[in-house]
Amino acid sequence: MTNRLPAFVLVVALWLPAAAPALAQQQGQQMQRQMQQLQQMQQQMAQLANRTHMFSQTMAQHMQGTKNQQRRMQMLQLQRLGEHMNGVATQLKNATEQCQLLLQDRAMLRDRNMDQDMTRLRERLRTMTGTLEESVQAMERLQERIENAQTASN
Repeated sequence: MTNRLPAFVLVVALWLPAAAPALAQQQGQQMQRQMQQLQQMQQQMAQLANRTHMFSQTMAQHMQGTKNQQRRMQMLQLQRLGEHMNGVATQLKNATEQCQLLLQDRAMLRDRNMDQDMTRLRERLRTMTGTLEESVQAMERLQERIENAQTASN
């Protein structure tokens, strides 16, 4: 057994320097993928912020031409909801940008626990992005229903 130990140490000593560049390349590719994911989330948040802004403007315009008081209140509430969703989208975009800055700190990611927490954070941001997208779609469906009800009553 003592003869095998030096041979094992020698094999590991020879293998380790050869494996290090491949490991570094793999980690670099993983970080690049993570950065791309965060950039995609930022773009999606910017699009959602734009959609919610346009949504609020549209509701304000429709509200001006509505004589039915109940319908006006529905539109006003939906407009305000759109404004709040715009704020959420903007804040999530900012949070995603901050996460991306943290991801660039290689010293932080060398710590396994910090790397795992960053992965969890990215997953949570991705989940929130999807949830916000679904919420905006629901808001748009409500807008369409209110507009259809308005058209039907005219």
